[in-house]
Amino acid sequence: MSEGCGPDKAGDRPSRAVGCGVVLATAGSVVAAVVTAGPMPYLEAGTAYPGLIQALLYGILRTAAMVAGAVALGGLVYVLSCTGPARDGRVDLAGFAGWRVVERAAAVWALCAVAMIPVSAADIAGMRVGDMVSIGALPALMDASEKPKAWIVVAVCAVVVTAVARWTLSWTGAVVPLVVAGVGVLAPVVVGNAGEGPGHDYATGAVILFQLAISVPVGLLWCTGARTPRMGGDGAAAATRTRHLVTICAGVACGSGAVLVALLIPPSAAIASGYGRIVLVGIALLATMLTVARRSSAHPVGGAAAMLAVALFALAGMRPAPAFAGRPFTAHEAFIGFDVTRPPSAWQLLTFWRFDVVLGTAAVAGAVWYVAGGSRRPVGRQQELFYEIGLRVQNRARLRQRPGPALIRRDRDRPPAAGLAATGGRGRRDRDAGRPHGCRPRRPGPRAGRPVDRRSHRPGLVTQLRDRVGRLLLATGGQTRTSKP
Repeated sequence: MSEGCGPDKAGDRPSRAVGCGVVLATAGSVVAAVVTAGPMPYLEAGTAYPGLIQALLYGILRTAAMVAGAVALGGLVYVLSCTGPARDGRVDLAGFAGWRVVERAAAVWALCAVAMIPVSAADIAGMRVGDMVSIGALPALMDASEKPKAWIVVAVCAVVVTAVARWTLSWTGAVVPLVVAGVGVLAPVVVGNAGEGPGHDYATGAVILFQLAISVPVGLLWCTGARTPRMGGDGAAAATRTRHLVTICAGVACGSGAVLVALLIPPSAAIASGYGRIVLVGIALLATMLTVARRSSAHPVGGAAAMLAVALFALAGMRPAPAFAGRPFTAHEAFIGFDVTRPPSAWQLLTFWRFDVVLGTAAVAGAVWYVAGGSRRPVGRQQELFYEIGLRVQNRARLRQRPGPALIRRDRDRPPAAGLAATGGRGRRDRDAGRPHGCRPRRPGPRAGRPVDRRSHRPGLVTQLRDRVGRLLLATGGQTRTSKP
């Protein structure tokens, strides 16, 4: 992976050696896991064993696709957070190196995803790919299962990322493939163990956070390790941002991973089952990644540990979760994640709700950050803001018809985020231009998400907001539809 980050120099040799070692270790892990498991995962899932060759093909392609998608996603995060735009709006030298990594990883990702469409369909039916094609069962199997459809989504996302990375050098243009790559990384896992069985409404939200958190450090650490020694002062700033981002990702992975372990792995199966042992090794690798990255984000061992962790969790997703072994499900548990024993009453419809792991966690984290950062707003307006946030979380983030007065003051044509960035987050009291009215904390936020700039963090953000893509995203995500009074 390091070859896409710059020319071949003597300093690249340790990184290349580590990269080759990671590839060999990943391939060996796949072969060992598939061979030792044998037909047991297929018998537990209630399907026929298609043979060792088919099982190896499925495991290798799935693992390669998940790792390549993680490298592409992390590379895009590196371009946006650790590099800045040039004067003409294009990527600089370090950003171009990240684009090369994204382009090559996305090409591998697309090839593996396309191959996974028939392979996953045959694997679900317990057939070899040749036998499935010979009898013409591919369309029926794709229609009957969600996993081949998920790999179609992955293939489309990978092709889009490859095309954008190949034909554009715009720094602001990295926003769109970043969103697309995130969707592609999540598609296979939300239809796996986390999307099945009791509690899958919790598990699906947790796996979204978990998969993104373990995928971003892979490409981010590889690109940072290859480019930091050549970036001078900007390299030190990029390394600092990488450490902050990896720490945040590790924290998110720890919290969401705890939810997944509680739902999918009983305590008795943590060591007794192959699924549990693979997960434990993956957790140890994530801890190694965090330890190495905190000391030196440019060390290749951190990226290697992150890549191996993604590969092991992809292998774990090939097996049924131990929590589902021999346990019958009701129809309600299979479709909505929890059982309904009696018809719901009007009071239950008003009071019974299940916490949304993604939106609820984001709302709680934002509220804590808001309070911890300090605010000059009156206490009553803060309470009103938190009340409205609670309503939106309870309504699964569907915006109400009219925004409350605690939200950002703005005119009809300007998104709130655009006005926020225009004032640099200082909360000026200018009401005539749609600027925010004291809605930001007095202390600045963490520097991890800001583009590298020698003078200030604001030019990169302003560049994003002035771009057509940025204005489109703000117009669709920042504005709300208001009804006439």
